[in-house]
Amino acid sequence: MRKILFSIVALTTFLFSCNSQKGAVAGKIDYDFTKMNFNIATAQIFNMTVEPEKYKGKTVRFRGLFMSIQEEGFSHRFYSVLQYDATACCQTGFMFYLPPDKKYPQDYPEEMSEIEVCGVLTATVEDGMDFVYLACDSYKVVE
Repeated sequence: MRKILFSIVALTTFLFSCNSQKGAVAGKIDYDFTKMNFNIATAQIFNMTVEPEKYKGKTVRFRGLFMSIQEEGFSHRFYSVLQYDATACCQTGFMFYLPPDKKYPQDYPEEMSEIEVCGVLTATVEDGMDFVYLACDSYKVVE
């Protein structure tokens, strides 16, 4: 099930990679997904993945469930925050990375916990594939 969820996220938001780029600037949010409904969020994320250069460097806030996976063929783990629609059949979200000094699992939230991340949209190419993700300084668990 986790591989299927990961595959769906990877296809809709491309793949994301690790980077030591600084995270979000405090106080300045360009795209606050916590104030968007599922349909609007899905459309905006699609735009961001289709035209990453237009959104690169923008600060994004997003809330959802935390999931991670170690995909075969990659040296690093993938971390995602996903939001589900009202029927829980569809999801949208972002891959994200904390600074490189943070280690899994001790510095990351518990799997399937609700979290909020704020980070800078980052785009890069790895192994000939486009990767888009949020470079985050931290996360917070939503109670």
